[in-house]
Amino acid sequence: FLLPLATRLKKKIPNAKIVYDRHEVWEKFYAKIFNGARIAEKLAQRNIDGVVTISDEYLESCKVFFPDSIITAVPNFPEISDYSDEKISQKIKMFEDDSKIYLVYFGALGFERDTDLLLRIGSQVLHRYPNAFFFIGGKMSDSDLQEKIMILSQAFPERFNYLGYVPRENVLEITQNSHIGFLFIKPDTHYWVKCSPNKIFEYLACGVIPILRADCESASELASCSLIFDRETPDEEIINEVMELVGQKHRMKTMMRKAFELHNKYTFNNVKSRYLQLYQKIYNN
Repeated sequence: FLLPLATRLKKKIPNAKIVYDRHEVWEKFYAKIFNGARIAEKLAQRNIDGVVTISDEYLESCKVFFPDSIITAVPNFPEISDYSDEKISQKIKMFEDDSKIYLVYFGALGFERDTDLLLRIGSQVLHRYPNAFFFIGGKMSDSDLQEKIMILSQAFPERFNYLGYVPRENVLEITQNSHIGFLFIKPDTHYWVKCSPNKIFEYLACGVIPILRADCESASELASCSLIFDRETPDEEIINEVMELVGQKHRMKTMMRKAFELHNKYTFNNVKSRYLQLYQKIYNN
């Protein structure tokens, strides 16, 4: 929604260039919340010189929406300098049968995210495995979720940790120490789209096993180190497979190692030059 402001600025400064970093997918906007975004894009499209989309998957659709713009894709890959390779390698090396297990999710807790399933898994894991600890962070306004979180906090005061809003440096620290991370999209949401979420690649960079129910662009590459479920997978099947994994420490250690080995393929350093190339093309035009 900064697009209307950018358009006004361009009218005052005709030689100004607008680059729209469009790291959301508005191709499906059935719900009313998406309509405002597409209206803003339509009103501004003739004034936008460059568009950055989230994935090569959406280059063609962006070209339809912004036919006069130069378009590139810059995936949401993490900056690996934010993480300690030594610390993460040591975490994996020292993981044994008697090790504590840290499960983690930081991010949206409403809208299209299946927080209810996340909490059901948290509850069952904490009940069955006394050496398991669950960390969840993010803003929340849903009263039903607040009640469920309060119940878990009271049942496991030392092992279930709802942290609310968490500064970036704390997210990095906790995630680097964790073993399993989650990303669940509600199967009945209108916003079920091919995605390339930064959360997944942050898990890889931290040697964390991704547990996903989403339409992930890199699913085939992630298969060796993740549990990936599709839109039709029943909740109980997801819960059972997670419970089984948590009980298999050797398997967990292997998957963490594979995740960490894979992360170098998905770093911001590999794609950041695309920004510079975009700016150069706009300047040359």
